[in-house]
Amino acid sequence: MEGSPAGAAGDPHGLAGLLRRHAVETERYVATIGAGHDMHRTDLNALAVVMDADRTREPMTPGRLSAALHLSPPATSALIDRLEQAGHLRRTRSATDRRQVDLRITDSALAIGAALFGPLADHVRAVIARYSEPQQALIARFLQEVSTAITAATDDDRGASARRSEPPPRRASRR
Repeated sequence: MEGSPAGAAGDPHGLAGLLRRHAVETERYVATIGAGHDMHRTDLNALAVVMDADRTREPMTPGRLSAALHLSPPATSALIDRLEQAGHLRRTRSATDRRQVDLRITDSALAIGAALFGPLADHVRAVIARYSEPQQALIARFLQEVSTAITAATDDDRGASARRSEPPPRRASRR
């Protein structure tokens, strides 16, 4: 592939570097459009999580959102309040458990999302269209496996961070 950096051993096509570049460019796009609309990265991530849950018809609760974004409950409450005040989210009582609150994305948030991310989606769809169905299936499998690997690395790091923050074991006192 023209313009692809040579990779290290075990990565002759430089895929790790290309994935890093993809992450940086995606972050840059999101930061640019978010800043232009007074939305934090966390706001946009939250809307994406709620939208994905809505698409799969899975209920999204404040607790699930907190877990998905790795936020504390107070930070999640502030986030939900901010998005609700902006008209992007609404809280509804669960149809199956009236004690539970479900989060729903609003039509106006969907319209804003389409305006913000539509141009990016158009460019990405044009790239996808250049690949055959079997190639797209292979790319999809690769990206899913990379996402799973990233999740595993994150979980490993959170576990290691938790172990690092534990107080050292007490020594037995000598008398």
